[in-house]
Amino acid sequence: MKKYRLMSMAKTLGCSRRLLNSKGLERARRKSAVSDELMKQVRQFYLREDNSSNTAGKKETITRGKVKKQLCILRDTSKNLHKKF
Repeated sequence: MKKYRLMSMAKTLGCSRRLLNSKGLERARRKSAVSDELMKQVRQFYLREDNSSNTAGKKETITRGKVKKQLCILRDTSKNLHKKF
């Protein structure tokens, strides 16, 4: 609203300055349908030695959130792994 200089127009429409702040416009995050504990168990299951294997190359890594991890390849189809889980 500030960028387009519409703050005065917003006041006439009845919107408060606090509502127009960037923090006021953020939407509340939805709760995940899956609990954090279950997600942790699934990750651990996929990373087990009998379900996946690490790639051989030194450069075959991926960085997420400043944490570097080696890529893994699943040893079976996801359908079969789902049954196994």
